[in-house]
This record gives sequence, structure tokens and C-alpha cells, in this order.
Amino acid sequence: MRIMPRRRVELSYRELGGAFFRVFSAGSKKRRALVAEFERKFADFIGARYAIAVPSFRTGLSFFFDSSDFAKGDEILLPALNYHVVPAILKNKGMNPVFVDIDPETWTIDPQKVEEKITDRTKGLIALHLFGQSCPMAALRDVCRRHNIFLIEDVAHACGGRYHGKKLGSWGDLAFFSFGTGKALVAFGGGMITTNDENIFLRMKKRIDGLRLPWGVLSAKSFCGALAETVFTRKILFSFFIYPLAWMIS
Repeated sequence: MRIMPRRRVELSYRELGGAFFRVFSAGSKKRRALVAEFERKFADFIGARYAIAVPSFRTGLSFFFDSSDFAKGDEILLPALNYHVVPAILKNKGMNPVFVDIDPETWTIDPQKVEEKITDRTKGLIALHLFGQSCPMAALRDVCRRHNIFLIEDVAHACGGRYHGKKLGSWGDLAFFSFGTGKALVAFGGGMITTNDENIFLRMKKRIDGLRLPWGVLSAKSFCGALAETVFTRKILFSFFIYPLAWMIS
């Protein structure tokens, strides 16, 4: 029997050092060019027209609802097995998260249960691809089109995955990705939004470009966090030192 770890940071010290040098040796203009290059390549990789880099998944999701046509009181369907931040953001924006049961075989949202939850106030659906498992996107997209529901993909845990030969993140009206150290594609934090809608792209791009972020502080924090996770999640160190210490503290 092969043991599959719940979480393991797959970064070499060479990758860490190279990223550190490339980011901190670049000026503001060069850093923006690196981000723009990443956006173009990522859009091509996913098969979407546009990609917008965001400081984090939750920041991108929050900004999207701030600049979208969603209104207070709108209902957003999402799987009951979810990250607590997502429904919290919806509540913060005045919308109502409506939880839908998952398929016990795939652990992703059940399209048949989605139909049962739709009301006159249902405006959006968030399809979470979990543990690398894809949601049944063909069925979900069909439901959303019939009921005029905006389809959002949460691809934080399935970057690079496919459904019926098509990349996850290219099925919905909008998709969100996360690049933390526990994800399939690691960029020491941050995230990405993909879409084929030019209006969404322009609104989001304007919002993101207007941010004033302390890049040096954020980069240093991300690098140090990634280095600590890389070291402390090594099998021997975590099993015999970190886990027992965390257990005693708790």
C-alpha cells in the first residue's frame, strides 16, 4: 500500500533561491513585465482569452463581486464541502450562499442536487474542483445556461486538470486559481483569474492595476513562508518534531 500525504511542499532549494533572486533583483518595471508574461503564458496554458494575476484567491474573488453585476440578496450555489472563506466572502458582500450536497463518489458538487436548489434569486454557481477531481462541468454548464446562472470555477486544487480533454478553468464564465505552497502550481502565494469575457477582464484589470502593494514586504513574506514550509514538512522533521510539538501545544 502506498501512503499518499495530505500535504507536501514540492519545492527544491534551487527553485526557492532562483525565485528569490529573480524577484528581489528586479525593479518595479521589470517585476510588472514578469507578471504580464506569466499572465499571457497562463492564459495560453488554460485555453482562456484572458488571465489576471491577483494578490490571492480570496482577494480576487472579493474584487470580482465588487466590480460585477451581482446584488445584495442574490443566491450563489456552492458545494457543502468547501473552504470557509468562500461563503464568508459572499455573506460579506450581502449575498446568500446556498449549499448543495456533493457526489460521494467524486466529492464535488452534484448537478442533480443543483437543480433542486435553484430559485428565482439564484444568480451564480461556484464549482469547486477538489483534490484534483473535476466537477461534471458539461452537466453544470448545461444547467447554468438553461437557468441563466453565472458559472464560476474554483480551480485552486486542480490546476492543470482536464475534463473531457478541456482544461479546468476554461469551462465557466470565470475561474480562480491559487498558487500557494500547497497547490499544484507554486508561485509562493498569489492567484490568477481566467475568463473569456472582455468586460470582466477590463473591470478586474482596472481594479488590480489600481492597487498599491508593498511588493518588497509581500515578496519577502511569501519567500520566508515557502522556505519554512519546505523545511518543516519534510517527512522526518514533521513526523518526529513538528507534529508532536503542535499536538502538545493544542
